[in-house]
Amino acid sequence: APSLASPLAFGALVAFVMNLVTLPLVAQRAHVSLRLDMKASRDASEWIGRLAGSWGLKRATAQAAERALVELTELLQSRGIDKVGLRSTRSEDRIELDLIWSGQPLPEPTGAPTPEDLLGSVESQEQFMVWLATRGALRFTQRVHNQMCEARLIFEDFDWEDDRPLET
Repeated sequence: APSLASPLAFGALVAFVMNLVTLPLVAQRAHVSLRLDMKASRDASEWIGRLAGSWGLKRATAQAAERALVELTELLQSRGIDKVGLRSTRSEDRIELDLIWSGQPLPEPTGAPTPEDLLGSVESQEQFMVWLATRGALRFTQRVHNQMCEARLIFEDFDWEDDRPLET
């Protein structure tokens, strides 16, 4: 095609392909096993805070991931789970946060929570907590594999304030 004959277009195409090929090599990963005791919320918050600093996450992304992690570790602790594995991967403009534990999966978050959810059954309270934890995530999924539960939250590391239209 004539458009690819241009050195500039060919260079851009090569750069794009090289970016796709090397992306798995530049992904950052971290993991830790967290005891769900009286310090679990603080430990979870500190862990994600260290990652946010070393990975250069946007402030809003770091706050959303921290809120999610603290809420979900408190929920698992209230269920009597004694430890949870935390795994996080950052690549380009997103961060994946996984929680892995032995026990029952979390309930699906409520669609439109109401104040009554906090006074209702344990399941409705848990659904509300999962909604609180996941509301800042781009996506929330769960799976059960070999009697282990895994919850994954995906956050976009995008600073919305930088994308505001200019005021005139």
